[in-house]
Amino acid sequence: LEQIGGAVYTIAGKSGYETAINLATNLGIKVPPSGLSFDHVWRLIKRNLPRTVIIDEADKMMVKGRRDLLYELTRSGASIVLITNLFNFYEKFVDDVRIRSAFHPKHLFFQRYGVQELLEILRDRVEEAFQPNVFTTEAIAECALAAGKVEGDARYGIDLLRKCGEIAVTNRLKSITADVVQRAIEEVEEDKLKESLLTMRSVERAILEILADNQVKHKPNLSPGELYAKYNRVGCI
Repeated sequence: LEQIGGAVYTIAGKSGYETAINLATNLGIKVPPSGLSFDHVWRLIKRNLPRTVIIDEADKMMVKGRRDLLYELTRSGASIVLITNLFNFYEKFVDDVRIRSAFHPKHLFFQRYGVQELLEILRDRVEEAFQPNVFTTEAIAECALAAGKVEGDARYGIDLLRKCGEIAVTNRLKSITADVVQRAIEEVEEDKLKESLLTMRSVERAILEILADNQVKHKPNLSPGELYAKYNRVGCI
């Protein structure tokens, strides 16, 4: 978004490359959204890198592609602040030994938001992003309640606002009601499931495929021993 004193804050893109583009933009560097190599973008960033780099929703940039940005940042001399809702972020995504050799983060944990706090956050976002009176009071409350059920995840609530807006535009709705929120919840949950499948390790995906195949064939649940035997037979070990 902008530089903050000796720091720069950015929201992660869907890959390290997209995040690097966001980071460059927030540093005031004019770069196209595509067409440049990562190395080129990084050279531009490195010349203007402040003392601290803050990346919000950091898990998003680790889902696709290589970990080039994190690798370069760990060797840049800058302090790195990664904000994520995943408690196992380091174990799940930082699997490159070159990064682990230089990146030894200190973890800080914060309490989840309560429903009232989520309601205030979402109201502020609605005021910034939507025309007055488009989002009904009941709809905002539904989004806050839904986010509260997902362990107080503000990002989930904001995703619901975005999805509600998309549904309203597609269907030419004049207002966003609680019914629209329910449709948005279904679509956001579907998106989350797709993302979870994309971030699975090969071992996890193999086990899921075995279990899914077992269900399709209407067979009883597998015992741990049977699962292990099937896992071996498909050549996973």
